[in-house]
Amino acid sequence: MVSTLATMSTDSTPRRSRSTRRPLPAGLWRPLLVMGAERELVGANAVLFLVLLIGVPSLWAKLLGLLVFLGGHFGIRLASKKDSQMFRTFIRSIPYQDFYPARPSTRANPRTVPEFRSRL
Repeated sequence: MVSTLATMSTDSTPRRSRSTRRPLPAGLWRPLLVMGAERELVGANAVLFLVLLIGVPSLWAKLLGLLVFLGGHFGIRLASKKDSQMFRTFIRSIPYQDFYPARPSTRANPRTVPEFRSRL
């Protein structure tokens, strides 16, 4: 009985080694998606659908609104599968378009292609 008391530590919590790793909760690193797509785009798509649903009394306009909503949401989900933060990245890149044009400069050096040499 004395030997077991001597080996117990003063605190009741088990000691952990420094190499113990705990998984990070998925809510901290997984992007916030609504119905599988980015929140802002789903909201804009839903507002467009509601405008067509409430604002236009024609049945054909309501069906067109439903078709636009479903097709738009399908496209947004496909884009979110490729990159779940594509819209935010695009919005963040807009102010830098003048500084980083999407084409090479006219004064850029032409690309050189190494000459192919057969090893035969």
